[in-house]
Formats: sequence, C-alpha cells, structure tokens
Amino acid sequence: MLVAQSGNNVVVKFGESPVGPFGIFYSVYECPEVQEDPDIFVYNAKAHPNLSTSEELLISYNVNSFNFGDLFSNADIYRPRFIYLKINDSTATSIDELAQTVKEFSLEQNYPNPFNPSTTINFKIEESGFVSLIVYDMLGNKVAQIAGERLSAGFHSYTFDVNRLGEKMLASGVYLYSLQTEKINLTKKMIYLK
Repeated sequence: MLVAQSGNNVVVKFGESPVGPFGIFYSVYECPEVQEDPDIFVYNAKAHPNLSTSEELLISYNVNSFNFGDLFSNADIYRPRFIYLKINDSTATSIDELAQTVKEFSLEQNYPNPFNPSTTINFKIEESGFVSLIVYDMLGNKVAQIAGERLSAGFHSYTFDVNRLGEKMLASGVYLYSLQTEKINLTKKMIYLK
C-alpha cells in the first residue's frame, strides 16, 4: 500500500510489491482547496505510520498554485495539511473489490497544466477492457499514444513526457488528450509551453 496524490485526491495505491506496479487507486480524500480555486493542485501526499495509531493512519499532503500571485494573496495555501484515514475492516478490502467501487468513466484534467516537459493524466474506468490514451494536435493529427493496453477497472495514472517523443518536436500550444474504450471517448485540452 502506498499513499500518494492523483489529480485532486489523496489516494491509496495497492500493488504486488512496495515499488509497484500499482494498478488500482482508491480515493480516500478529496481536497477541498482544489474546489475553491482551479489553479490549486495537490502534491507530496504521504503516510506517517510512526505518528499513527492502530485505529487511524496519519496522512499529510501539500497544495500549491499555478498562479504566482497566490503567493502574496493567499500564503495559507503553502502550509502542509493533515488528515486521518480510519483503519478498519474496509482497509483490508481486496484489490478486486476496490476495483468494483468505480461506477463511472472519467478523465481528469492533466496536471500541471500548462506543462513543460511532462504532465500527469488520471482517469477512471468502470470495467476492464482495452484502453487507449492518445494525444492529438488541434488539427486532429496523432502526436503520441500514451497508453494502448488492456486495463483493469479502477483508477489509472499516466505521464506524458515530450522528451520521449524522440526527434518529433512539439510546438508550444493547445493539444487534446483522448481516453478511448469500447464504450466511451472522453477528450480534454492541455497546454504545452516551451
């Protein structure tokens, strides 16, 4: 089990070993600061087992802002936050049961956005199947395929890094990223700045 952040949520990741791979993300906390200001993002979520009790796991996370002006107008966003995850029978739920808790398809906004050179894209799928995550330019030309594989139901996270495009140069601008399964096609915009 690993505590981390995924989009606007603090999540618990389950895997076969401490270093992964982590196929399922189980959202344990939705950060309210992000709902108040779309420029705010979550980072550095982690567990503190030495400061926890047998009933509760202490988790800390930080928020920051894409808007430099927030440094002066809202300095409070830079302090660490702490939450407690209740440890009970539900934390021992099997990975298969957690996967079944996802009841929707969703594609989150990438972060950071704008980005250079890499950004993270998170999504949820409600059933196992073949999934493609593709980046297009505004003319509809395929720029990169981030994912093209069979995935289990649940939360997934991928990184798009322009440095991995090889000789293909990416111009600054707006790009589309599209999540495609047999049932759905969800698309969002992202901005790359050199």
